[in-house]
Amino acid sequence: IKGSINNVLINGDITADDMLLATFSLDGNFSDDLNANVNGATHRPRLKIKATDISLLDLWASGLSLSLRDKVTAELIDGVVDYELSGELTELSDLAQNDLKLSLALRDVTGEVNDFWLQDLNWQQHFNYSDGDVTTDARQNNFSLALAEVGTDITKLSAKTNIDFIQQTFSVTLNNVSGEAFGGGFSAATVQWPFVSQEPVVMQLDSIDLAQLIALEQQQGITVTGK
Repeated sequence: IKGSINNVLINGDITADDMLLATFSLDGNFSDDLNANVNGATHRPRLKIKATDISLLDLWASGLSLSLRDKVTAELIDGVVDYELSGELTELSDLAQNDLKLSLALRDVTGEVNDFWLQDLNWQQHFNYSDGDVTTDARQNNFSLALAEVGTDITKLSAKTNIDFIQQTFSVTLNNVSGEAFGGGFSAATVQWPFVSQEPVVMQLDSIDLAQLIALEQQQGITVTGK
């Protein structure tokens, strides 16, 4: 910690269970008047919390994951997470009134989640928080998954994801969805959750092996060939 109340700088680390979770910095004017002119400029407090290459295996093994273990079962989770939270603080008495930005990335994630095997998952998302709402604006595909074993193998899955929480309503939109399964490929321009009955999901299938598709049901006496 150094500086004066009108221009303070605080640097530090955030740890839990002897594990480094993030470094943080907080700087600017912390006087009663956040808009005060200091040395010819306004220095509202700025916050940055950042971490890179945090091991998901170590994170899951730590006590921080205890609240998730009743909802999610995970084993052999490998991969890393990066994140950065930043923003200019205009209201110190209520942090929820400030505009914040969060960049989050999961890289090279492989493991078993809720009995499904996932391999080489990568996802990056930028979140904006303002007035109680969370919005995202992905400009290109930001999600990829090399393999998902979910009863059948889905490979080369890719999509552009947008996740929003606006006026207490949570929604997920997937665009440019594509992947391979059942010996062929599939794609969809847009998939929304929760699903909207007036906007059906249009899925395009290419060279799907019907024999592999029917095999999922394992109905005795039914034989199908073709694509």
